[in-house]
Amino acid sequence: MKIAVGYHRIRREASRTRFIGRERAYHGVGLGGISIGGIASNRKMFGSLMVAGVDHLPHTWNPRHMAYSRGQPEWGAHLAEELERLVALHDASNIAAVVVEPMQGSTGGIVRPKGISNGCGRSARSTAFY
Repeated sequence: MKIAVGYHRIRREASRTRFIGRERAYHGVGLGGISIGGIASNRKMFGSLMVAGVDHLPHTWNPRHMAYSRGQPEWGAHLAEELERLVALHDASNIAAVVVEPMQGSTGGIVRPKGISNGCGRSARSTAFY
């Protein structure tokens, strides 16, 4: 988190302080990683110490639609619309980073659906993806 905010400050874009993570995601045990991560039990332990200004996208695993998929499933691309909604809500010029790892190792290997990639958001193209 500090690196992303510092990067934008060097570029004279100090308004970029918001982050978007993903539910069920794991990004380490520091307060920044837990804040961006979407594991509720990890976040609950630290309550008000969580970093403010973080939203979470829904995770992409839906066993009803994806149980027998091979490779990248077709179902789930519509979830990118939630990213579009969050970018519109906060304005892309305020977002420091969108953290959507391709494989969610904390919950097993959840492969992202087709259509969700590092450049999935039309209005989020100017936002850094990790």
